Amino acid sequence: MEAPAKIYKGIGNIPLQPIVVGRSTEQVLDRVYHMVDDWVGFQRDTSAFKTILSELAENILVHSESSVPGYVHARVHHGIQGDRCEITFADSGIGIRSSYLEGTNEEVRNRLSKGASALHIAVDGLNSSKPKEISPGGRSHFGYGLFTVKRLMELNRGRMTVISGNECITLNKYKTDLLKLSSPWNGTIVGLIIELTNPLPLEDVYEEELARIIPTEKERTVYRTAASLHSEQGIPDNQMSEHVQTSENSSAKTLKIKDFSTKLLARDSALAIRAELATLLVDGAVVEVDLDGVEDITPSVADECFGKLAIRMGDAKFRTRVIFRGGPPLLHRLIDFVVANRLKGK
Repeated sequence: MEAPAKIYKGIGNIPLQPIVVGRSTEQVLDRVYHMVDDWVGFQRDTSAFKTILSELAENILVHSESSVPGYVHARVHHGIQGDRCEITFADSGIGIRSSYLEGTNEEVRNRLSKGASALHIAVDGLNSSKPKEISPGGRSHFGYGLFTVKRLMELNRGRMTVISGNECITLNKYKTDLLKLSSPWNGTIVGLIIELTNPLPLEDVYEEELARIIPTEKERTVYRTAASLHSEQGIPDNQMSEHVQTSENSSAKTLKIKDFSTKLLARDSALAIRAELATLLVDGAVVEVDLDGVEDITPSVADECFGKLAIRMGDAKFRTRVIFRGGPPLLHRLIDFVVANRLKGK
C-alpha cells in the first residue's frame, strides 16, 4: 500500500509519502522540504515551496473526506532548459465538484448548476466549498490553496495540472486547457512543474491580490501592518504601543508567535495562537504580535490566526488593537492580504 520510507539516490527523489489525518502536515512534508533545500537551484527563499506543499496537503486533509491516505511525491531533475522540480499530490476522496455540491457556498453551487467547470472555479478565484461567514465553533475557509499555487505557477512560468472527477485542467503563464476525461478520477490529483531557474514571487502574489481587493494605494495603506507604517511615518518601535493605544487605560501586551512555532504550516497550529490572542484582547488591551523568528506562515494559517479574528472584531478595532511587528516583509504582506480579504465584504 505504501512505498518504502527511504530517499532514493540521485538528483532528488521522494517516493510516495502518505498524508494522514492526525499526523501533522509538517511531519508529512518534512522529507520534501529537505529535498527542496538540497536541490533548490536559484531559489534562495524556500517559503513559496513550503506554502505550496502545505496548502495542497491541507486541501487533502480538509476537503477530500477520504478514509484512506492521500499521497505526495516529489522529484528534482536536470532538464535541457535548467533544473525543474515536479510535485504531485493525489487523494481518492470525494473530488472538487462533490466538495462544492456538498458544501455551503451557495454562489459556487449556483454556478455549477448552470454548467460551470468545478476546476475553473477552484483555480480562478478564492472559492472554497466552506462558508465565508463565521459561526461560533464553525469552520470557514477561503480557498487560498489552489488559487495561490496557480498564480505562483504562472509567475514562475511553470505548469499546473489538476484532475478531479471527469475534468482535467492544465495551465501555465500563457494558456489554460480544460479537457473532459472518459475515465473519471473520483478524488483529486494536483501536479506541478516548477522551474528552479525562475523565481517563485510569493510576496508579489499577496500584493497583487491586496491590490485587487483594495484598488487604490491610499486604501491599501490603511491595511498595512504596523511595521510598514512605522517605517513610512518614522515612528520608533519603542513608541509603537503609545501610538496605537485607544485609551489611557489600554496597556500593550506582546504575543511572540515563535513561542508556538517558527514554521506555521498547518491550520491546526493556528488555533492556539488565535485563542491566546483573543484572551489578551479581552481587557481592551493593545496586543503587539511579534513575528521575529518566524520563518514561514501559509495563507490558511494566517487566515485562521488573524483573518477570522479580524472579522469578529471589525475593521477599525482590529487595526488599532492588533499591531504586527518584526519578521520579514513577506509575512506582513501575507497578513495584509488575508485580513483585507476577510473584511472586503464589510
